[in-house]
Amino acid sequence: LAHLGERTLERMYLDNEELIRRTLGCRSWKSFREQLEEIRRAGVAVTASEVAKGRVGIAAPIFASNQVIAGLSLVVHEPDFDNARFRSAVARAAKELTAALAHEEPWIARG
Repeated sequence: LAHLGERTLERMYLDNEELIRRTLGCRSWKSFREQLEEIRRAGVAVTASEVAKGRVGIAAPIFASNQVIAGLSLVVHEPDFDNARFRSAVARAAKELTAALAHEEPWIARG
């Protein structure tokens, strides 16, 4: 989500403004955009008890041709969560997958 274009994000915000305000606490398009920019700069998104109570999720994008084509995520029990170590490991693994895909380019039809 953090890597979508600004126009797409703005449309998504406007179409889901009440839900975004309620779940993310973003009170405006500007605060929503800033939150996503922060995630983009960090290289990972971290959520706590968003999908399952007592679980922390860490996710990072995998790119091909400068577009997000997949995501890598790790979910751990909250007491086991080591913020710096897990954030770093997920970001590094996603970058390694991105680099490997750049060399393979499996989505290009071969003649």
